[in-house]
Amino acid sequence: MSRAWAGKPLLHIFSCGLALLMAGPVLAIDLGQPEVTKGVTELRNVNVAAWDKDDDGSPRHLHEYHIGYGVTEELALKGILAVEGADGEHMHAVIGAVEGTYELIDIEKSGGFGLAWYTIVDLAIDDEASHDVLFGPILKFHTGKWDFVTNTYAVRTFGDNRTPGTEFTYAWLAAYEICPKLRIGVEGDGGIDAVFHLPPVHEQEHRIGPVLFTEFNVGKQVVTMDLGVQFGLTDPAADTEAKLIFGTVF
Repeated sequence: MSRAWAGKPLLHIFSCGLALLMAGPVLAIDLGQPEVTKGVTELRNVNVAAWDKDDDGSPRHLHEYHIGYGVTEELALKGILAVEGADGEHMHAVIGAVEGTYELIDIEKSGGFGLAWYTIVDLAIDDEASHDVLFGPILKFHTGKWDFVTNTYAVRTFGDNRTPGTEFTYAWLAAYEICPKLRIGVEGDGGIDAVFHLPPVHEQEHRIGPVLFTEFNVGKQVVTMDLGVQFGLTDPAADTEAKLIFGTVF
């Protein structure tokens, strides 16, 4: 929760909830979750390909590499490196980021409701990208075999390529557990460039699509895999985006 290319330089990362906005439209949903576990190290690899009607048919690619650590029972920190490019282009690093998730309400202790505060600072490596800070709540509801998650974030840019005003980005997920190692769901995300000067809906970014969550073993290590496809509902969003995310903890 979060990455996308959206026609201008801006990185929105959703930690298991991260969006990355770069030049050209691509988004990777890596939806943020509120749970924090002290002493746990997380590795995560986010991969996205996006196709748009204005392109020549070749997809654009985004790859993110995450490493996180549960510092306390409430606070987890993560470092992220994002690289991007298109078919036939040299892949290059665009942004490095540091994020923090602070758990406010433990979902297990509360009986099904989780809440965390999420903040990320993105520092541009690419000359055309802006620096930005993104912040807001992560909410999660669990009932039976269902999970419902929302990420709602405000975004402020800074630096040479900053844009004035406050932007808004969101992501959501509804997932159902079929068996212990398989969940299916529907997720969506989007963004609004100017919160206090709302553009028409057709000028906003909105996407939706199916997603599958599973896991498998590599030796004794459990690896999770998220596989999803999203479809743009408005013109600024890419027509089709496919994501493949791997993760593990130890």
